[in-house]
Amino acid sequence: GAAVDRLAWDGGRLAGVELAGGERLEADAVVLAAGCWAGRLGGLPRALPVLPVHGQIAAVAVYPQRLRHCIDTPRCYLVPRADGRLIAGATVERGVWRKAVTPAGLCSVLAGATEIAPWIADLPLVETWSGLRPGTPDDLPVLGPDPEVPNLFYAAGHYRNGILLAPLTGRLVGEAVLGGAPEVELAPFGIGRFG
Repeated sequence: GAAVDRLAWDGGRLAGVELAGGERLEADAVVLAAGCWAGRLGGLPRALPVLPVHGQIAAVAVYPQRLRHCIDTPRCYLVPRADGRLIAGATVERGVWRKAVTPAGLCSVLAGATEIAPWIADLPLVETWSGLRPGTPDDLPVLGPDPEVPNLFYAAGHYRNGILLAPLTGRLVGEAVLGGAPEVELAPFGIGRFG
């Protein structure tokens, strides 16, 4: 599959999308669901304030598992896994486009984790990784129709809850695309809240 590069317009009407290679795909409706890259798509009718929030995570090996529940603090969270790993995360680095584990990020995560559970300081570090979450200024998703382009719909900016909210987002935005009234009012999540 080729990447979408920009929205395709015929005069003032949204006609579909243009792929990175220049191919144009016509569409009756376009749903913008491009993760942290949503705001970078060309041809948007307005600014879409979706930017990456870089998160770094670490895992240590715990045999047997000493925690039975997730622990969440303002600085760090710990998630015990059945496979013997204890997940510690995550940094919150707004506007960072690189996807890499850094010494500073790893130190921050591990310092927070050892404050919660000092006994993990001597456990083997078995894995580190990072990712980019799509964030908005208010950490809420942008959902629903564009106020001026009737066939453009937003489903972006879910921050830490994208996987959890994907089924509901798909149903609600799908209902809006088909002209129905979604079961949840989308106006509070509309693009218009950013002015």
